[in-house]
Amino acid sequence: MNSSEAHKYQLDFHLLNEDLSPVSNLLKKHGAETDSVTPLKKVHLAYPLKKQQYAFFGTALISVKTEVLPALNRDLTLAEGLLRFSLVKPGKPQEERKPRAPKTDKPTTPKSDALPTRIRPFDDATLSNEALESKLKEISQ
Repeated sequence: MNSSEAHKYQLDFHLLNEDLSPVSNLLKKHGAETDSVTPLKKVHLAYPLKKQQYAFFGTALISVKTEVLPALNRDLTLAEGLLRFSLVKPGKPQEERKPRAPKTDKPTTPKSDALPTRIRPFDDATLSNEALESKLKEISQ
């Protein structure tokens, strides 16, 4: 594939306010075409980002040349009003994914060779302490 061809990417981002201009200006600057943008949604962050508890989350599908990605990544990192972003190749649509095997209701049984071997029962022919001491004396002599 030629590196000068534009590839599709998914840009997820958190903004400080509802102004989309920090992202859109940078995409225009680097020659990226915006295929679609989801409406911004105010979300409560799991932990503070740059001392902010809330942010506006959005997603954009863009087409951009691969040689522009390092510069775009750097500019997005330094952009004012942009808390966090993620730029990834979009995943396969649900229809193209390989279906999972259907679940069965019957429980699985372990294979016979996987079963533990039985431990021999306790042997009744055990030695008493006196007998053990006499054996030890015999061995040590």
